[in-house]
Amino acid sequence: MLSAFADYSEEQGLRYFLDYGTLLGAVRHGGFIPWDDDIDLVMPRSDYERLYALLEQDPEAIGPHYRLASTRNQWSVHKPIFNLIDLRTLTCSKHRRKRFHYPVWIDVIPADYLPAGWEEQRALREKVIHNVMQVQRAMSPGWGKWKALHLLHNLLMTPSIDRKLREVEQLCEKLPESELVSPFLCFINTVWMEDYFPISWFDDTVFMNFEGKPFRVPREYDKRLRDCYGDYMQLPPEKDRVPHLTEAYWLPEENETGGIEDA
Repeated sequence: MLSAFADYSEEQGLRYFLDYGTLLGAVRHGGFIPWDDDIDLVMPRSDYERLYALLEQDPEAIGPHYRLASTRNQWSVHKPIFNLIDLRTLTCSKHRRKRFHYPVWIDVIPADYLPAGWEEQRALREKVIHNVMQVQRAMSPGWGKWKALHLLHNLLMTPSIDRKLREVEQLCEKLPESELVSPFLCFINTVWMEDYFPISWFDDTVFMNFEGKPFRVPREYDKRLRDCYGDYMQLPPEKDRVPHLTEAYWLPEENETGGIEDA
């Protein structure tokens, strides 16, 4: 999926970067971190929006089994970011109710400009976190002695999930790309408001191998990784090498309907 996405982005002149654990894996391991199982990509907002427009016109442009999932279209996977999904697959997690099991995906995260004023930053962060945390609670199965009450609340919340996530997206879409904002990028709509960094770190890219194929990474990848992880070349203690609690499956061919709900 990463390879197909990167090839399409290069063809269309779309900017993308490996980031987070995927960037760390490329630098430290030459591919996946052994206990990691996902892909994190970043796109500047303008490229992110152009990607959506291109795939709205031709949904199968990246591949016949791939779709760009968003709260804006029928393929929503209930996140405030884009996912590229493989319709031939299904993932399950004990942290998600069965209704929210969805295909194998890669995360495509928009990088937005940070508002210049502290009050504007605080208000935006509070609104985003409020909506996203409500969604995360609604998707979970509930725990402990209050499980039944929690589950009832989640069921009542379910119809509004995509609306709340779309509100988060719209807040971020309105952030201008101009000198009126702080010279920092951030990933606001993933609740990582603290994760902001100088625009200059992402001004240019270099290629780095990930599982045997070169992909784009920020030229200042060392600064980026030190900002995220500190001494990132030092392996964490074994007790902290924890995989995501997600199981992934190929769907039987007769069940490949092309719809998440049917799957």
